[in-house]
Amino acid sequence: MYLYNFCYLIRYYELDGGNLCWCLSSTYYYQGNCYANCPDGYWNNPATRYCDTCYSICATCFGPNYNECRSCKAGYTLDPSGTRCICETGYFQSPGSTVCLSNCLALTYPNTTTYNCEDCSLKCAICSGPNDNQCTACRGTNYLYGTTCYANNCPDVTFYANAVSNMCVKCPFPCLTCHHPGSSTSCDTCLTGYYLDGSGACLACIAHCDACSSATPSQCTTCTVPKYLADGSGACLC
Repeated sequence: MYLYNFCYLIRYYELDGGNLCWCLSSTYYYQGNCYANCPDGYWNNPATRYCDTCYSICATCFGPNYNECRSCKAGYTLDPSGTRCICETGYFQSPGSTVCLSNCLALTYPNTTTYNCEDCSLKCAICSGPNDNQCTACRGTNYLYGTTCYANNCPDVTFYANAVSNMCVKCPFPCLTCHHPGSSTSCDTCLTGYYLDGSGACLACIAHCDACSSATPSQCTTCTVPKYLADGSGACLC
């Protein structure tokens, strides 16, 4: 304000205790003048008698905070509370900014309650909510099984952790359990009726063997009924 000894001669001004001209009670200073009401984008601050700036996306407001808006700038609308500006329908506010996005950025999801793009779980790369079981893709050494990202391994032993897709992938038939060391899958154990050869492949047992250790007639371990396993021979007999 300006040092002036005759403030009362000037509309809206009075003299404060330090011989400075100050806006009269219930008026507010803005760009060299005092106003009964502050212009749009500012609010009447009774503590300072200044017109102080509204939150960045409020067009008019009654305080400086994000939830003290009366109306909103273009591209925003009041939320159901009537005091907070949010992005227009179909858009969500980017984390840490007031930018509205039609699609949330990676590692965030559109929260239809807060109207913000919010952080996924630390395990999720793409998600529909904040929890580990609301994922559609995983990051790091986490692997997607259903809608949940699991650390390091898959919860079902008949699936393997694919480091390229970050997904739990079903072991190929006729593997029961398997691993994926590179570009191909190796079986660790086989389904009934198959045996594991030295290359990590499951091969079919011969006819009448339900289980075997190789494809030779003497390597059956169980037989298809009505055949039975001959004592000590590894062969299925009638």
